Amino acid sequence: MSELEILRPRTLEEALALLPEAEPLAGGTAVTPRRHQVRRLLDLRHLGLDGIEAREGALVLGATATLQAVLEQATGLPPAMRRALELEGGWNLRNMATLGGLIMTRDARSPLLAVLLAMDTRLHWEPGGQVTALEAYDPNAQSEPRLLTTVEVPLVRALAYHSVSRTPADFPLVCAAAARLEGGEGEDLLRLALGGWGARPRLVFAGEPAQGGASLIDELAAQAGEAYRSAGDAYASAEYRRAMAAVLARRALAEVLE
Repeated sequence: MSELEILRPRTLEEALALLPEAEPLAGGTAVTPRRHQVRRLLDLRHLGLDGIEAREGALVLGATATLQAVLEQATGLPPAMRRALELEGGWNLRNMATLGGLIMTRDARSPLLAVLLAMDTRLHWEPGGQVTALEAYDPNAQSEPRLLTTVEVPLVRALAYHSVSRTPADFPLVCAAAARLEGGEGEDLLRLALGGWGARPRLVFAGEPAQGGASLIDELAAQAGEAYRSAGDAYASAEYRRAMAAVLARRALAEVLE
């Protein structure tokens, strides 16, 4: 068996130079299950990418900030986002797992990823300073290695998260996150995301609602159910997930539109 090599750059420039040669390592929770398949790791802990601050209506979070650090240090954290963070795992896991690592896994079962998707999160990359929307992130579309450095999360007007799972602390079979954000010319933006099944959480709706009230909630709840029409697997049937997606979307939308 080949010996594992860990590279420990001290600057971002040094890390970027080494990036094509090694896989980034922060908390290690995503790498550990496949440790025997990895030969070279790039340790990011000395790069200062763990900052947490509120800036111009958004939370600006370093990619190597742990989930527990975000819980304890981020100011203005919406209650629904706090709940989603807590559901990602116990205290020990949250002290290891990083925000960037969670995003790179794109796990559809992640409560926090569904919430971040609803909140219109932006990802900052180096080299080049590129900024992309979370829903646009596709590792298969990257032509060159990039390093996620910062996660920008808007402080929304309203946020809701609802889920159903086998136990209260388990990953969701279905979850729905809805957010109401400030838009242009005084118009609010509405976003609805689903999780719990598939390759990653999915955005069901994003934009200025053409109508309001019960008719809008009915329409988007139907869209949520339709999005999970074929969402069957070993954990739940497609019929169950379709029904619950509509129910949970309705609850989340009603909460943020109050």
